[in-house]
Amino acid sequence: MKSATKHGRSTGAAAPEFFGASVRGPMHKRNGRPCEDAWKGRVFAFGSAISIGDGMGSKPCAARGARSACASAMRAARFWAGAPAVGSDWVSRWIEAQWRFAVAPHDPQHCATTCHVVATHPQAGLIYAGIGDGMVLFQERNQPVRCLSARDGGDFSVASATVREGTTGIRVA
Repeated sequence: MKSATKHGRSTGAAAPEFFGASVRGPMHKRNGRPCEDAWKGRVFAFGSAISIGDGMGSKPCAARGARSACASAMRAARFWAGAPAVGSDWVSRWIEAQWRFAVAPHDPQHCATTCHVVATHPQAGLIYAGIGDGMVLFQERNQPVRCLSARDGGDFSVASATVREGTTGIRVA
């Protein structure tokens, strides 16, 4: 299992706490393959963001796809901070376009992954964008944990939502 905790610098409110864990699945263990998941958490001048990618283990470059998706999602979060009125549907499109460039020259089909990102902004609130199945959990201060999911119960889908709430002290899991 890979795991890490990162604490951001405080800007008057409680510093965000990021944590993540990846577990190598049974098929990967049987086949001697490494874990193909990735995640990143960062504190920016505008707020904070976390992204996760779950590489599709049946694809030859799934780990590259997951790492590239997380890096693309973090770039999208930085760009969104400069234009927070842009909706999460456009953030998802931007992530996909950047991801395609990042995995080149590999065929994107060989780098299949899911990707989710949550970013906070002091005025705009919180944005979530997700491509593929999965979920993001977040908690604000002492409020109950909330779940955002891109899974609609069917096949892979593109889903996104913008949640307008106060953002100080958000803990993203």
